[in-house]
Order: sequence, then C-alpha cells, then structure tokens
Amino acid sequence: MRHLTVILTWLIISMAIQAADFKFQHLNTSYGLPNQQVEAIVQDQDGYIWIGTRNGLAKFDGYNVETYYHVEGQYNSLVHNFVHGLFVDSKHRLWVSTENGVSRYRPETDDFHSYYNVRGYCTSFVETNDGRVMTGYGQLFAYDEHVDSFLVIPSLNAGTIASLSKDKTGIIYVSASQMIFSLDASLTRIQPLDVTIIS
Repeated sequence: MRHLTVILTWLIISMAIQAADFKFQHLNTSYGLPNQQVEAIVQDQDGYIWIGTRNGLAKFDGYNVETYYHVEGQYNSLVHNFVHGLFVDSKHRLWVSTENGVSRYRPETDDFHSYYNVRGYCTSFVETNDGRVMTGYGQLFAYDEHVDSFLVIPSLNAGTIASLSKDKTGIIYVSASQMIFSLDASLTRIQPLDVTIIS
C-alpha cells in the first residue's frame, strides 16, 4: 500500500510538471546585466529582483534591467562595484555589501548612501531582534538608526568575518576565519563555540 501511495504521488507530481507551461529566460550581459558572475540575489517588497555582480548592481523588474555602479567623485553612487551581499531588512531597506564597504539604497532618490567608516571586504548581513542591521569584515558593525551610522561592536579577534546568522531566540552567530562565536541578543555577551570535529 505504501509503495502504491508513493507511485501515485510521483505520477501526480510528474503530470503537474508536464502540464505547467514553464518558460526560462537567461538573464545575462546581453540583456543588461552588468557582469556574468553573480554574487548575490534578493527580492525587495516591491517585487524587484536585485542582482549583485562582480562589476555592478542590477535591478530587474521582470522585463528590464537597470544598473548601478560606483562612479569616482559621485558621492551618492555605489561604494564599490564588486558586490558580495544583498539584504532587505524588516523596514524594507536594501543593504549592499561590497569589496570595500556598505551602501544603502534610497528609493526616493534612486541612489545610495554609503557608510565610509565600514571599509573592507564585507560579505554578509544579519538583523537583530531589535532591528539593528549588522555586518563586518575584520570587526563587527551594527547600524545605529539615531546617528545613521555603523558603530563598532566589541567582539573577539577572530580574523575575517565570512558570514553572520541569527537563531529564533535572537542569538547572533559569527563565522570568521579563525573561529566561530556567538553574541547574545543584546550584543554584550560573547561565547566562542567549540567546533571540534570528531572523526
């Protein structure tokens, strides 16, 4: 009986897939993508798909691609063209981490505010339970809404930060080149994690 159920389920799924009219289109540089090598993709609350590449940022509306670049001397351009990470926070703001810092997209002016105190190879974002956006490279930063700036969060000297994550209780996990550690929801208690592999 169990085998029959599995077979029937498989047949129904197969028939549904065959009946669906899927059409895939390759989005590449000939369609306006700034670079073939994509590092990050995220969708915002308006349905736009943001694509971070190794040479610029793209916004895709399903039909057209709009591109954004760093322009030397243009203060409100992207901070750097090599995009590593994209993040939409709980207030629907788009954050862009790059080879050399962080920018926030401003939809009202269709440009960027860059945070020049956060310099370096940023790859990842996470949002705390109380709404602070965090990123990092050699040290951790948390966005302070009141001063519109990123502030340094004291942490362990763990090397280059590769990724950030949060569990449902609000604990932040930081994966760095030399260790993995956690911070409690208030970002005041630091705990190195034992990741010894037992073979």
